[in-house]
Amino acid sequence: MKNSVKQESDLEMSSDYLKRVLVVDDSPPERFRLAAMLNKLGYQVSEASNGKEALEQLRQQPVAVVLSDWVMPEMTGIELCRQVRNEELNNPYFILVTGRDSTADLVAGMDSGADDFIAKPFNGEELLVRLKAGQRTIKMRHKLESQSVELKKHIDRQEKLAEQSSKDLEMASEILTDLLPENSLNQSNLNICGLFKPATEIGGDFYNYFKLDDDHMGFYCLDVVGHGVPAALFAFMLARTIMPGEGLLIKNKRIVKPREVMRSLNIKFLNKTATPQYFTMTYGVINIKTGQGQLCQAGSPYPIVVHEDGSCTKLGDGGYPVGLIPGADYDDIEFELSSGSRLFLYSDGLVEVENITQKQLGLDGLAQVFQLNKDQSLESALNISYDHIKKWSAKSDMEDDVSVLALEIPSKNDGR
Repeated sequence: MKNSVKQESDLEMSSDYLKRVLVVDDSPPERFRLAAMLNKLGYQVSEASNGKEALEQLRQQPVAVVLSDWVMPEMTGIELCRQVRNEELNNPYFILVTGRDSTADLVAGMDSGADDFIAKPFNGEELLVRLKAGQRTIKMRHKLESQSVELKKHIDRQEKLAEQSSKDLEMASEILTDLLPENSLNQSNLNICGLFKPATEIGGDFYNYFKLDDDHMGFYCLDVVGHGVPAALFAFMLARTIMPGEGLLIKNKRIVKPREVMRSLNIKFLNKTATPQYFTMTYGVINIKTGQGQLCQAGSPYPIVVHEDGSCTKLGDGGYPVGLIPGADYDDIEFELSSGSRLFLYSDGLVEVENITQKQLGLDGLAQVFQLNKDQSLESALNISYDHIKKWSAKSDMEDDVSVLALEIPSKNDGR
């Protein structure tokens, strides 16, 4: 719409503009007759004796209507109309004056971009009907073009917002990722390894592990419900809250039981945000000397233990998400990791992956994947398992964040 949109917008569809008509005819008497008729009807008339002269005038002074004879030397009315459309000279309403009435001629005129025809001879009333139709069409065009301009502005604004939102998401993802602990911890009696694969749309997955005292390690894996910046910011707040030290995890130099930690978090975050948010989580404590521990499951997927002989055990009983139900109670689950056994905590992004038949991987499928890679080192097992699941998935990109935290008591016969 180039020049036409700007010019019509500048003219603001004034009554003065709508009254402007350019008469194009190589016959002086005919131009005089048409000009007189139009003046009598209240229109402002300009004249051109041929197509080239008409083009020059239209380039200098836009008009609402062009009333042009069909047959003229040098440039016909059809050729003039086609050139006006090609140059987008304010997109005037174009009426061809003709004595022709064949279908082929009418089609040729329409193909050139003509809006209407009026057959010779015609009177003032016939012409007035055509002109009023032209005014209605021009007003509608202007309205549509104005709406198109506004729509483009709106789309541009939305694209800028989307670009900013994308930058915000990228920044939120980087901040959250930077808070993650080192990928692996290798000790003589305990190995820990984590895997985090953010989705195309950032979520609120997070995991961490830390030393509580000389004999105990704390660990957790959580998933904030929802996606985007709000979920990431909430996960960031949780990461800053669930830290070792006197308070939530340690009170009076005593390690707080996992179920008590969950109760405290539920009270702390229940309806405390402007937009209610909640999260699922598994938090546990393990004695690094004995392999014995406790964990509490709060709505997160069931932790999986893969034993050295390849058998699997599911831990937990479901539990309630944190920050959702007032007075929710939680239970501790006792566990013991023996030589060569591994404990896996993970987000639901893994078990909810679907293959081409829309079948979810599920808990059993995930356990089988972990079993298949039990002879790999802990870090290799996580990476190979993720690659296996990604290939199994019907989609090239995971729709949800994937996070896994794995603990291992090294095998006494470990050749990995």
